[in-house]
Amino acid sequence: MKKYFVFAIAVAVLLSSCQQKKKSTVYDYTKPVRDSAAIADSIQQAEAVELAYAIEQARLDSISLAEEAAILEQEMNKYHIIVGSFITPEYAYECSSYYTSMGYNTNIYPAENGFDLVSALDLDDYSEAQKMLVQFQDTVNYESWIYIYPN
Repeated sequence: MKKYFVFAIAVAVLLSSCQQKKKSTVYDYTKPVRDSAAIADSIQQAEAVELAYAIEQARLDSISLAEEAAILEQEMNKYHIIVGSFITPEYAYECSSYYTSMGYNTNIYPAENGFDLVSALDLDDYSEAQKMLVQFQDTVNYESWIYIYPN
């Protein structure tokens, strides 16, 4: 009886320590494939978003360039009373600030020779520009002149 008792305990211990294997399913075998497909899909979605952003940015840039070109074209058809011409951009900005503080709507334009021209007045009519130049030379800056952008 003692033998049966020891035998029963040994069998119970052996059976309780054995783990039953989990049955594999099709789900388990296809999980890596599904995971890689989900990652690939996420990458494609991210690339699509980046492409859409790049296209929108290019569109906005082209609109901005077109607007700047239109403004520059309008400004190039004007007569400018120039109060200074500088090869150093910092000096042009200082001059522009000075005349802005005096109440003039100054602009800085690039000249063909590489200088930056500081304009205190922009006028549409040449005869008006001549009159304003005489007045400007008498009261503000006697070294100012009229500049017409070449077409």
